[in-house]
Amino acid sequence: MYFPGLRQALKTIFRIGYTISLICILCHVGAAHGQDGETNASSRSQEHYKLGLRHAQRGDYESAEREYKQAIELDANNIYPHDGLGFIYALQNRLGEAEKEFFKVLQIDPSYAPAHYKLGKLFFIRQEYDEAFDSYQKAIAANPKYFPAHHGLGIIYMQTQERAKAAEHFKAVIDLNPNYGPSRYRLGTIYLEEGAYSQAIEELRQAAKLVANEPSIHFVLGNAYMAIGKLAEAAEAFHKTLQLEPNWAEVHDKLGLVYTDQSLALLGAVMADQDKLTAAVEEHRRAVELAPENGWFQHNLGMAYERQRQYDKAAEQFVKALAVNPDMAYTRYRLGMIYSRDKKYQEAIEQYQHAIRLEPDRSVFHYALGSAYAKIGSEEEAIGKFKKAIELDYYTAEAHFGLANAYLKQGKREEGAKEMEIFKKLREGNIADMEQRVVLVPDNPKYHGELAAHYTQQGRYIKAINEYKLAIGLDPHNLEYRRLLKDAYIKAGRYREAEEQQEIIQSLDAKRQQTPTP
Repeated sequence: MYFPGLRQALKTIFRIGYTISLICILCHVGAAHGQDGETNASSRSQEHYKLGLRHAQRGDYESAEREYKQAIELDANNIYPHDGLGFIYALQNRLGEAEKEFFKVLQIDPSYAPAHYKLGKLFFIRQEYDEAFDSYQKAIAANPKYFPAHHGLGIIYMQTQERAKAAEHFKAVIDLNPNYGPSRYRLGTIYLEEGAYSQAIEELRQAAKLVANEPSIHFVLGNAYMAIGKLAEAAEAFHKTLQLEPNWAEVHDKLGLVYTDQSLALLGAVMADQDKLTAAVEEHRRAVELAPENGWFQHNLGMAYERQRQYDKAAEQFVKALAVNPDMAYTRYRLGMIYSRDKKYQEAIEQYQHAIRLEPDRSVFHYALGSAYAKIGSEEEAIGKFKKAIELDYYTAEAHFGLANAYLKQGKREEGAKEMEIFKKLREGNIADMEQRVVLVPDNPKYHGELAAHYTQQGRYIKAINEYKLAIGLDPHNLEYRRLLKDAYIKAGRYREAEEQQEIIQSLDAKRQQTPTP
């Protein structure tokens, strides 16, 4: 299962990988023809074939087609002009004609691996996956070292979610041809989906060097760095992506999130880096300009404005996001928070109520609604909502604080004191000491996890996210850290990343269940 944020990248890289595969085969076939052609065909046929090959390499397919056909007229049993003709037909999307030429090659020489492989590519494009699978296997049977066929099988296994088998074939490609970037890219995406971040980054870095001008590789590499909190490296990878593909909306959105994380990574929420927040706003604005129909891009721009304390702009942006997708519960919650800040309590209550209808199990929504009720003097409704928030998440410290104050306003001193004591205990813990401990012992995942938990209790969700990422980077198979990271993403309103994390959790969980216990 692919991350939602990577699906478009995977589609793009398949297109690029197909072209690269064909170019590699063209070079491979051209070299082979130089060695064997003159022994297998008349010299005149071979001369026309070589002319066709040169035209094809320059992209002059019309001239290449003319020369290949003349070569075939002179020697119908020369497989190479048939193969070349099929190749240029495929490049021009003349797939039916290409298929006929590759079949002619195999009628003459059934053991010619490249023709089996190219037929497999045609079948794959037509979504005839069983036929593609058979053709790739025939190519490998004819020549076990023919690496493009291993890559093709790996792609099919990825389609069927058999990642272990896919990885085997991509590794086989790398063993045969270490400089084949598409297989390193695919292997890197498998490692990323399985949470093996260091291996993913290594393969993706190699792929980026080998296929430097493919933006999708840099984008996925940025996601891998982002997953373990390497924000500077993530930003660099996203910048490289945008140099190659300036109008990719999702990359602008991701870069905006990285800048937001960087703005709080060192200074904390109170002393956020305003330059980074400004950069975040610009990236999110660009994402919205490129894809105004995407509600989450609209939402993230609103969040960026809110962090800059530009509340009017934030509210305006949240309204636009809800016009695109009215069912975005967290967006309604943030809009309600701004209304509450402006003392528009009735409007805030309406947004909170709508958010709760959409996601009734979110503790913070109930707490916010309770706070709004408290502001208009509806103490009983406030108490009910604070209690519901605590029922859903006992560690929502603010709900205990709100409940304590509501009880005290009703003269219930004992109940108020009890809730206030709980609030104080939840707030206990010297954050400064914990932060210092992480600095002194940065390679202990437990310390990062504990610090993240305290940040979460204080509502400092971005700080918590960064610490959980560091913990996961040190202990990538710890499912508890991943679950807590997913929860922190949800609390921060970053649902897309929460979904990505859930997919990794499910993948790791399934893998554990398949592993036999000793």
